[in-house]
Amino acid sequence: MMRSLLTVIAFMLALPALAKDISPKELITYQSTGVVIVDIRRKEEWKDTGIIDGAKTITAFTKTGSLHPNFQEEFTKLVSDSDTSFVLYCRTGRRTGILRDALETSMGFKKAMHLSAGIMGWKKDGNKLVNYTP
Repeated sequence: MMRSLLTVIAFMLALPALAKDISPKELITYQSTGVVIVDIRRKEEWKDTGIIDGAKTITAFTKTGSLHPNFQEEFTKLVSDSDTSFVLYCRTGRRTGILRDALETSMGFKKAMHLSAGIMGWKKDGNKLVNYTP
């Protein structure tokens, strides 16, 4: 299954993101419904900027751009049901747009969304962040 997810991600890298984009304002609304929020950046990025309050942290990609070997296992611990709504975010939205499409295509997640402007758009809009603590 990991190999098929890697293949889909490689294919999706060549295409424009087809993700269900949401804005920071929309994410605030979703937060009040208890949607699962997943920050897919790396540990050093979490430490540098902080994270959105309530977000779960799972590294999706290595520094070289490959799918992190533990991502799929960690992700399915958080979102075990394909009918669960969740929001992914990264720095600018590029990685999460690609990943959201791959999760839908290869694993059947139909209620996946991503923060289209990433953490940078969240910060630009003046929304608060919390310090990352492992």
